[in-house]
Amino acid sequence: MNVGTLREAFSSEEHQPAFVLFLNDMRHAKIEHQAPVARSGTIEVIHLLIATERVAVYEDQDGPRRWIKCFRKGGPLEWYNDPDHGGGCIREVPSLFDRVQAVVQLWACIPDASSF
Repeated sequence: MNVGTLREAFSSEEHQPAFVLFLNDMRHAKIEHQAPVARSGTIEVIHLLIATERVAVYEDQDGPRRWIKCFRKGGPLEWYNDPDHGGGCIREVPSLFDRVQAVVQLWACIPDASSF
């Protein structure tokens, strides 16, 4: 597959780098593990999501467990730790097109076993 054909297979949005919000889930056994939670074409939208969902710190009792939360109850970030206190980060990631192109280029460099 040539780059021109590959480029045409993606929308213009898929050619743009993205920003991904990584947070750690307080319910996860390995609290240091960060998972992708949200993505956007601009970092401002990620910051807006965090600001919109952030509330005053509150305690949530769930049976014997006590949770200290900083995001809106029932919201998409409820079970995640505060990114401003070491609980996450925002990373810029290459566009979908750039990632697929890198895989295609790598694949092209691997010799076909039947050619030996």
